[in-house]
Amino acid sequence: MGSSKFLISVVYKPPSASWEEFERGFDQLARAVSRTGLDFICMGDFNFDLLTLNGANFYFFNLMVSHDFFPIVNIPTRVTSHSATLIDNIYLDRSYADVVLYPCSDHFPVVGAVPRGRIKRNKIKKVMTRSLKRVNLQRFGEELSTIGFSEIMDMKDNASGAFDRMMGVVQPINDKTFPVKFLKPRKCEPRKTWITIEILKVSDLRNQAYVEYLNSECAMKLEEFKIIRNKVNSMRRNAKKEYFANQFSLNKDNTKRIWKVINDLLGKKKEAPPNSLLIQGELVNDEISITTKFAEFFSSVGQNVQAQGLVNFNNDLMKDEFVDDRGIGNEIEFQHCTGDETLKVVKTIKSNSAGTDGINLKTFKSVMCYLMPCLVHIINLSLQTGIFPDALKRAKVIPLHKGGSKL
Repeated sequence: MGSSKFLISVVYKPPSASWEEFERGFDQLARAVSRTGLDFICMGDFNFDLLTLNGANFYFFNLMVSHDFFPIVNIPTRVTSHSATLIDNIYLDRSYADVVLYPCSDHFPVVGAVPRGRIKRNKIKKVMTRSLKRVNLQRFGEELSTIGFSEIMDMKDNASGAFDRMMGVVQPINDKTFPVKFLKPRKCEPRKTWITIEILKVSDLRNQAYVEYLNSECAMKLEEFKIIRNKVNSMRRNAKKEYFANQFSLNKDNTKRIWKVINDLLGKKKEAPPNSLLIQGELVNDEISITTKFAEFFSSVGQNVQAQGLVNFNNDLMKDEFVDDRGIGNEIEFQHCTGDETLKVVKTIKSNSAGTDGINLKTFKSVMCYLMPCLVHIINLSLQTGIFPDALKRAKVIPLHKGGSKL
Protein backbone atom coordinates (compact mmCIF):
# COMPACT_ATOMS: atom_id res chain seq x y z
CA MET A 1 0.00 0.00 0.00
CA GLY A 2 2.71 2.44 -0.93
CA SER A 3 4.60 4.01 1.92
CA SER A 4 1.51 4.19 4.19
CA LYS A 5 1.55 2.20 7.40
CA PHE A 6 -1.55 0.33 8.48
CA LEU A 7 -2.64 -1.36 11.66
CA ILE A 8 -4.91 -4.30 10.84
CA SER A 9 -7.08 -5.98 13.46
CA VAL A 10 -9.18 -9.13 13.18
CA VAL A 11 -12.06 -9.29 15.67
CA TYR A 12 -14.37 -12.14 16.59
CA LYS A 13 -17.21 -11.79 19.07
CA PRO A 14 -18.76 -15.10 20.14
CA PRO A 15 -22.56 -15.08 19.96
CA SER A 16 -22.69 -15.79 23.70
CA ALA A 17 -20.57 -12.72 24.63
CA SER A 18 -22.56 -9.79 26.05
CA TRP A 19 -22.71 -6.33 24.50
CA GLU A 20 -21.23 -4.75 27.63
CA GLU A 21 -18.13 -6.99 27.51
CA PHE A 22 -17.55 -6.23 23.83
CA GLU A 23 -18.08 -2.48 24.23
CA ARG A 24 -15.59 -2.28 27.11
CA GLY A 25 -12.89 -4.27 25.32
CA PHE A 26 -13.29 -2.65 21.89
CA ASP A 27 -13.38 0.87 23.31
CA GLN A 28 -9.99 0.27 24.97
CA LEU A 29 -8.63 -1.11 21.68
CA ALA A 30 -9.88 1.86 19.64
CA ARG A 31 -8.41 4.41 22.06
CA ALA A 32 -5.02 2.65 22.01
CA VAL A 33 -5.06 2.63 18.21
CA SER A 34 -5.86 6.33 17.99
CA ARG A 35 -2.72 7.13 19.98
CA THR A 36 -0.51 5.40 17.37
CA GLY A 37 -1.58 7.77 14.58
CA LEU A 38 -1.72 4.87 12.11
CA ASP A 39 -4.53 4.11 9.66
CA PHE A 40 -6.66 1.37 11.19
CA ILE A 41 -8.48 -1.45 9.42
CA CYS A 42 -10.81 -3.52 11.57
CA MET A 43 -12.37 -6.65 10.13
CA GLY A 44 -13.98 -9.80 11.43
CA ASP A 45 -17.11 -11.64 12.50
CA PHE A 46 -18.76 -9.24 14.95
CA ASN A 47 -22.10 -11.08 15.30
CA PHE A 48 -23.99 -7.78 15.19
CA ASP A 49 -26.48 -7.67 12.33
CA LEU A 50 -26.34 -4.28 10.60
CA LEU A 51 -29.44 -5.15 8.56
CA THR A 52 -31.46 -4.95 11.76
CA LEU A 53 -30.46 -1.79 13.64
CA ASN A 54 -32.15 -2.26 16.96
CA GLY A 55 -30.99 -3.05 20.46
CA ALA A 56 -27.35 -4.17 20.69
CA ASN A 57 -26.97 -3.93 16.89
CA PHE A 58 -27.76 -0.21 17.03
CA TYR A 59 -25.39 0.36 19.97
CA PHE A 60 -22.62 -1.47 18.12
CA PHE A 61 -23.06 0.69 15.01
CA ASN A 62 -22.92 3.89 17.08
CA LEU A 63 -19.77 2.66 18.86
CA MET A 64 -17.96 2.07 15.57
CA VAL A 65 -19.02 5.41 14.07
CA SER A 66 -17.99 7.27 17.24
CA HIS A 67 -14.43 6.10 16.60
CA ASP A 68 -14.64 7.03 12.88
CA PHE A 69 -14.92 3.39 11.79
CA PHE A 70 -17.40 2.99 8.94
CA PRO A 71 -18.66 -0.33 7.52
CA ILE A 72 -17.93 -0.91 3.85
CA VAL A 73 -20.17 -3.97 3.31
CA ASN A 74 -23.93 -3.44 3.01
CA ILE A 75 -25.30 -6.78 1.80
CA PRO A 76 -25.80 -10.08 3.71
CA THR A 77 -22.65 -12.05 4.47
CA ARG A 78 -24.31 -15.09 6.07
CA VAL A 79 -27.29 -16.75 4.44
CA THR A 80 -29.19 -19.82 5.64
CA SER A 81 -32.50 -21.36 4.67
CA HIS A 82 -34.33 -19.16 7.18
CA SER A 83 -32.20 -15.99 7.60
CA ALA A 84 -29.87 -13.49 5.94
CA THR A 85 -27.63 -11.38 8.17
CA LEU A 86 -24.79 -8.88 7.83
CA ILE A 87 -22.46 -9.84 10.68
CA ASP A 88 -19.08 -9.92 8.86
CA ASN A 89 -17.63 -6.58 7.91
CA ILE A 90 -14.59 -4.38 7.34
CA TYR A 91 -14.40 -1.00 9.05
CA LEU A 92 -12.23 1.93 7.94
CA ASP A 93 -12.48 5.49 6.63
CA ARG A 94 -12.79 5.00 2.86
CA SER A 95 -12.52 2.01 0.56
CA TYR A 96 -14.29 -0.34 -1.81
CA ALA A 97 -15.72 -3.70 -0.74
CA ASP A 98 -17.68 -6.63 -2.09
CA VAL A 99 -19.00 -10.02 -1.01
CA VAL A 100 -17.95 -13.15 -2.90
CA LEU A 101 -20.74 -15.66 -3.37
CA TYR A 102 -18.68 -18.79 -2.78
CA PRO A 103 -19.82 -21.73 -0.59
CA CYS A 104 -16.63 -22.12 1.45
CA SER A 105 -18.71 -21.95 4.67
CA ASP A 106 -21.99 -20.48 5.89
CA HIS A 107 -20.24 -17.06 5.80
CA PHE A 108 -19.43 -15.40 2.47
CA PRO A 109 -15.85 -14.13 1.92
CA VAL A 110 -15.64 -10.36 2.27
CA VAL A 111 -13.12 -8.41 0.16
CA GLY A 112 -12.05 -4.79 0.63
CA ALA A 113 -9.75 -2.48 -1.35
CA VAL A 114 -8.11 0.61 0.14
CA PRO A 115 -7.01 3.43 -2.23
CA ARG A 116 -3.58 4.59 -1.10
CA GLY A 117 -1.81 5.69 -4.27
CA ARG A 118 0.60 3.58 -6.23
CA ILE A 119 1.51 0.26 -4.65
CA LYS A 120 5.15 -0.68 -4.46
CA ARG A 121 5.49 -4.27 -5.60
CA ASN A 122 8.35 -6.50 -4.63
CA LYS A 123 10.52 -7.57 -7.52
CA ILE A 124 9.88 -11.18 -8.46
CA LYS A 125 13.10 -13.12 -8.74
CA LYS A 126 13.34 -15.19 -11.89
CA VAL A 127 14.42 -18.81 -11.63
CA MET A 128 17.56 -19.85 -13.53
CA THR A 129 17.60 -23.24 -15.26
CA ARG A 130 19.34 -25.19 -18.01
CA SER A 131 17.61 -27.46 -20.51
CA LEU A 132 19.01 -31.01 -20.13
CA LYS A 133 17.18 -32.50 -23.09
CA ARG A 134 18.57 -35.62 -24.72
CA VAL A 135 19.50 -33.72 -27.88
CA ASN A 136 21.51 -31.23 -25.80
CA LEU A 137 23.30 -34.04 -23.94
CA GLN A 138 24.16 -35.64 -27.28
CA ARG A 139 25.50 -32.35 -28.65
CA PHE A 140 27.56 -31.88 -25.47
CA GLY A 141 29.23 -35.26 -26.00
CA GLU A 142 29.88 -34.55 -29.68
CA GLU A 143 31.61 -31.26 -28.80
CA LEU A 144 33.86 -32.92 -26.20
CA SER A 145 34.74 -35.81 -28.52
CA THR A 146 36.66 -33.40 -30.75
CA ILE A 147 38.73 -31.98 -27.87
CA GLY A 148 42.19 -33.30 -27.09
CA PHE A 149 43.39 -33.36 -23.46
CA SER A 150 47.03 -34.27 -24.16
CA GLU A 151 48.26 -31.03 -22.61
CA ILE A 152 46.50 -31.92 -19.35
CA MET A 153 47.77 -35.50 -19.42
CA ASP A 154 51.35 -34.17 -19.69
CA MET A 155 51.04 -32.21 -16.42
CA LYS A 156 52.93 -34.23 -13.77
CA ASP A 157 53.16 -32.03 -10.70
CA ASN A 158 50.08 -29.80 -10.41
CA ALA A 159 46.71 -31.50 -9.81
CA SER A 160 44.99 -28.18 -9.10
CA GLY A 161 46.25 -26.64 -12.34
CA ALA A 162 45.30 -29.76 -14.32
CA PHE A 163 41.75 -29.68 -12.97
CA ASP A 164 41.42 -25.97 -13.73
CA ARG A 165 42.68 -26.60 -17.26
CA MET A 166 40.14 -29.39 -17.79
CA MET A 167 37.25 -27.25 -16.48
CA GLY A 168 38.47 -24.38 -18.66
CA VAL A 169 37.74 -26.62 -21.64
CA VAL A 170 34.52 -28.23 -20.38
CA GLN A 171 32.75 -25.20 -18.90
CA PRO A 172 32.54 -23.04 -22.08
CA ILE A 173 31.10 -26.02 -23.98
CA ASN A 174 28.65 -26.60 -21.13
CA ASP A 175 27.51 -22.96 -21.22
CA LYS A 176 27.15 -23.10 -24.99
CA THR A 177 25.23 -26.39 -25.08
CA PHE A 178 23.09 -25.75 -21.99
CA PRO A 179 22.55 -21.96 -21.94
CA VAL A 180 21.02 -20.45 -18.82
CA LYS A 181 17.34 -19.63 -19.18
CA PHE A 182 15.22 -17.54 -16.83
CA LEU A 183 11.79 -18.82 -15.91
CA LYS A 184 9.06 -16.58 -14.59
CA PRO A 185 7.43 -17.99 -11.45
CA ARG A 186 3.78 -18.93 -11.57
CA LYS A 187 1.44 -16.03 -10.91
CA CYS A 188 -0.92 -18.29 -9.02
CA GLU A 189 -0.65 -21.49 -7.05
CA PRO A 190 -1.20 -24.58 -9.19
CA ARG A 191 -4.03 -26.84 -8.14
CA LYS A 192 -3.28 -29.76 -5.86
CA THR A 193 -1.89 -32.79 -7.65
CA TRP A 194 -4.71 -35.05 -6.51
CA ILE A 195 -7.44 -32.68 -7.76
CA THR A 196 -8.70 -34.36 -10.92
CA ILE A 197 -10.69 -32.90 -13.81
CA GLU A 198 -13.74 -34.79 -12.57
CA ILE A 199 -13.50 -33.13 -9.14
CA LEU A 200 -13.25 -29.70 -10.80
CA LYS A 201 -16.35 -30.38 -12.89
CA VAL A 202 -18.36 -31.47 -9.85
CA SER A 203 -17.09 -28.40 -7.96
CA ASP A 204 -18.46 -26.18 -10.73
CA LEU A 205 -21.83 -27.93 -10.38
CA ARG A 206 -21.71 -27.30 -6.62
CA ASN A 207 -21.05 -23.58 -7.11
CA GLN A 208 -23.84 -23.34 -9.69
CA ALA A 209 -26.27 -25.11 -7.35
CA TYR A 210 -25.36 -22.73 -4.54
CA VAL A 211 -26.05 -19.63 -6.68
CA GLU A 212 -29.38 -21.11 -7.78
CA TYR A 213 -30.34 -21.64 -4.15
CA LEU A 214 -29.44 -18.05 -3.24
CA ASN A 215 -31.55 -16.72 -6.11
CA SER A 216 -34.58 -18.90 -5.37
CA GLU A 217 -34.33 -19.45 -1.56
CA CYS A 218 -35.97 -22.80 -2.24
CA ALA A 219 -35.52 -25.61 0.30
CA MET A 220 -35.28 -28.16 -2.51
CA LYS A 221 -32.43 -26.21 -4.12
CA LEU A 222 -30.66 -26.14 -0.77
CA GLU A 223 -30.88 -29.93 -0.47
CA GLU A 224 -29.53 -30.33 -4.02
CA PHE A 225 -26.60 -28.08 -3.14
CA LYS A 226 -25.82 -30.04 0.04
CA ILE A 227 -25.81 -33.36 -1.85
CA ILE A 228 -23.35 -32.05 -4.46
CA ARG A 229 -21.21 -30.35 -1.76
CA ASN A 230 -20.93 -33.58 0.23
CA LYS A 231 -20.02 -35.45 -2.94
CA VAL A 232 -17.22 -32.97 -3.69
CA ASN A 233 -15.84 -33.25 -0.14
CA SER A 234 -15.90 -37.05 -0.33
CA MET A 235 -14.18 -37.09 -3.73
CA ARG A 236 -11.45 -34.72 -2.49
CA ARG A 237 -10.78 -36.79 0.65
CA ASN A 238 -10.60 -40.07 -1.25
CA ALA A 239 -8.43 -38.64 -4.04
CA LYS A 240 -6.00 -37.12 -1.55
CA LYS A 241 -5.81 -40.32 0.49
CA GLU A 242 -5.18 -42.46 -2.60
CA TYR A 243 -2.58 -40.06 -4.00
CA PHE A 244 -0.43 -39.95 -0.87
CA ALA A 245 -0.76 -43.70 -0.29
CA ASN A 246 0.64 -44.27 -3.80
CA GLN A 247 3.43 -41.73 -3.23
CA PHE A 248 4.54 -43.41 0.00
CA SER A 249 4.48 -46.80 -1.70
CA LEU A 250 6.46 -45.65 -4.75
CA ASN A 251 9.14 -43.84 -2.72
CA LYS A 252 9.48 -46.19 0.25
CA ASP A 253 13.18 -46.76 -0.54
CA ASN A 254 13.99 -43.09 -1.14
CA THR A 255 14.27 -41.12 2.11
CA LYS A 256 14.62 -37.77 0.37
CA ARG A 257 11.46 -38.30 -1.66
CA ILE A 258 9.57 -39.57 1.40
CA TRP A 259 10.33 -36.34 3.26
CA LYS A 260 9.17 -34.31 0.26
CA VAL A 261 5.89 -36.24 0.27
CA ILE A 262 5.51 -35.64 4.03
CA ASN A 263 6.10 -31.90 3.60
CA ASP A 264 3.55 -31.81 0.77
CA LEU A 265 1.05 -33.62 2.97
CA LEU A 266 1.63 -31.18 5.85
CA GLY A 267 1.48 -28.19 3.52
CA LYS A 268 5.03 -27.03 4.24
CA LYS A 269 6.54 -24.83 1.55
CA LYS A 270 10.20 -24.36 0.79
CA GLU A 271 11.25 -20.94 2.02
CA ALA A 272 13.77 -18.74 0.30
CA PRO A 273 17.05 -18.32 2.20
CA PRO A 274 17.28 -15.14 4.29
CA ASN A 275 18.95 -12.16 2.63
CA SER A 276 20.26 -10.76 5.93
CA LEU A 277 21.70 -12.24 9.11
CA LEU A 278 22.16 -10.82 12.60
CA ILE A 279 25.58 -12.03 13.70
CA GLN A 280 26.84 -11.00 17.15
CA GLY A 281 24.68 -7.88 17.07
CA GLU A 282 25.83 -6.88 13.57
CA LEU A 283 23.28 -6.89 10.71
CA VAL A 284 24.92 -8.38 7.61
CA ASN A 285 23.17 -7.81 4.26
CA ASP A 286 25.46 -8.39 1.28
CA GLU A 287 26.29 -11.91 0.04
CA ILE A 288 30.07 -11.54 0.30
CA SER A 289 29.91 -10.48 3.95
CA ILE A 290 27.47 -13.31 4.79
CA THR A 291 29.79 -15.83 3.11
CA THR A 292 32.79 -14.45 5.00
CA LYS A 293 30.96 -14.65 8.33
CA PHE A 294 29.99 -18.27 7.68
CA ALA A 295 33.59 -19.14 6.78
CA GLU A 296 34.89 -17.43 9.92
CA PHE A 297 32.36 -19.28 12.09
CA PHE A 298 33.07 -22.79 10.80
CA SER A 299 36.84 -22.30 10.60
CA SER A 300 36.97 -21.22 14.25
CA VAL A 301 34.75 -23.94 15.75
CA GLY A 302 37.71 -26.02 16.93
CA GLN A 303 39.50 -23.05 18.46
CA ASN A 304 36.36 -21.88 20.25
CA VAL A 305 35.68 -25.34 21.67
CA GLN A 306 39.24 -25.60 22.93
CA ALA A 307 39.10 -22.06 24.38
CA GLN A 308 36.02 -23.01 26.40
CA GLY A 309 37.95 -25.90 27.92
CA LEU A 310 35.59 -28.52 26.56
CA VAL A 311 38.32 -30.34 24.65
CA ASN A 312 42.08 -30.27 24.96
CA PHE A 313 43.61 -31.23 21.65
CA ASN A 314 47.08 -31.31 23.17
CA ASN A 315 46.15 -33.89 25.79
CA ASP A 316 48.07 -37.13 25.30
CA LEU A 317 45.38 -39.07 27.18
CA MET A 318 42.84 -37.94 24.60
CA LYS A 319 45.08 -39.12 21.77
CA ASP A 320 45.44 -42.53 23.42
CA GLU A 321 41.68 -42.79 23.76
CA PHE A 322 41.02 -42.41 20.06
CA VAL A 323 44.26 -43.67 18.50
CA ASP A 324 45.66 -46.97 19.72
CA ASP A 325 48.92 -48.59 18.71
CA ARG A 326 48.22 -51.70 16.68
CA GLY A 327 51.47 -51.76 14.80
CA ILE A 328 50.34 -49.06 12.41
CA GLY A 329 53.28 -47.22 10.93
CA ASN A 330 53.66 -43.55 10.31
CA GLU A 331 52.93 -43.83 6.62
CA ILE A 332 49.80 -44.46 4.57
CA GLU A 333 50.14 -45.78 1.07
CA PHE A 334 47.57 -45.09 -1.65
CA GLN A 335 47.22 -47.17 -4.78
CA HIS A 336 46.56 -45.48 -8.10
CA CYS A 337 42.89 -45.61 -9.00
CA THR A 338 41.61 -47.02 -12.28
CA GLY A 339 38.94 -45.94 -14.70
CA ASP A 340 36.58 -48.71 -13.58
CA GLU A 341 36.88 -47.64 -9.93
CA THR A 342 36.23 -44.01 -10.81
CA LEU A 343 33.22 -44.86 -12.99
CA LYS A 344 31.77 -47.04 -10.22
CA VAL A 345 32.04 -44.21 -7.69
CA VAL A 346 30.50 -41.63 -10.05
CA LYS A 347 27.54 -43.90 -10.77
CA THR A 348 26.78 -44.24 -7.05
CA ILE A 349 26.31 -40.46 -6.68
CA LYS A 350 22.54 -39.92 -6.62
CA SER A 351 22.47 -36.14 -6.53
CA ASN A 352 22.47 -34.25 -9.84
CA SER A 353 22.95 -30.81 -8.29
CA ALA A 354 25.32 -28.37 -9.96
CA GLY A 355 28.39 -27.08 -8.16
CA THR A 356 29.88 -23.60 -8.19
CA ASP A 357 30.90 -24.13 -11.82
CA GLY A 358 27.24 -24.54 -12.87
CA ILE A 359 27.79 -28.00 -14.41
CA ASN A 360 25.02 -30.45 -13.57
CA LEU A 361 26.25 -33.90 -12.54
CA LYS A 362 23.82 -35.48 -15.00
CA THR A 363 25.64 -33.81 -17.89
CA PHE A 364 28.99 -34.84 -16.41
CA LYS A 365 27.89 -38.49 -16.23
CA SER A 366 26.75 -38.40 -19.86
CA VAL A 367 30.30 -37.60 -21.10
CA MET A 368 32.35 -39.72 -18.68
CA CYS A 369 33.70 -41.78 -21.60
CA TYR A 370 35.48 -38.67 -22.94
CA LEU A 371 36.63 -37.25 -19.59
CA MET A 372 37.56 -40.50 -17.82
CA PRO A 373 41.30 -40.62 -18.78
CA CYS A 374 41.74 -36.97 -17.82
CA LEU A 375 39.83 -37.37 -14.54
CA VAL A 376 41.73 -40.49 -13.51
CA HIS A 377 45.02 -38.71 -14.25
CA ILE A 378 44.03 -35.77 -12.02
CA ILE A 379 42.95 -38.07 -9.15
CA ASN A 380 46.19 -40.04 -9.25
CA LEU A 381 48.20 -36.84 -9.55
CA SER A 382 46.45 -35.52 -6.44
CA LEU A 383 47.26 -38.70 -4.51
CA GLN A 384 50.85 -38.62 -5.71
CA THR A 385 51.57 -34.96 -4.90
CA GLY A 386 49.22 -34.51 -1.93
CA ILE A 387 47.63 -31.48 -3.61
CA PHE A 388 43.84 -31.25 -3.78
CA PRO A 389 42.37 -29.03 -6.56
CA ASP A 390 41.49 -25.60 -5.22
CA ALA A 391 38.30 -25.43 -7.32
CA LEU A 392 36.88 -28.44 -5.46
CA LYS A 393 37.39 -26.75 -2.09
CA ARG A 394 34.64 -24.24 -2.84
CA ALA A 395 31.13 -24.95 -1.59
CA LYS A 396 27.73 -23.39 -2.04
CA VAL A 397 26.23 -22.87 1.43
CA ILE A 398 22.56 -21.89 1.70
CA PRO A 399 21.42 -20.92 5.24
CA LEU A 400 18.08 -22.48 6.20
CA HIS A 401 15.84 -20.81 8.76
CA LYS A 402 14.90 -23.32 11.46
CA GLY A 403 13.05 -21.16 13.96
CA GLY A 404 12.97 -17.95 15.94
CA SER A 405 13.74 -14.57 14.43
CA LYS A 406 14.86 -14.56 10.80
CA LEU A 407 17.56 -12.02 11.63
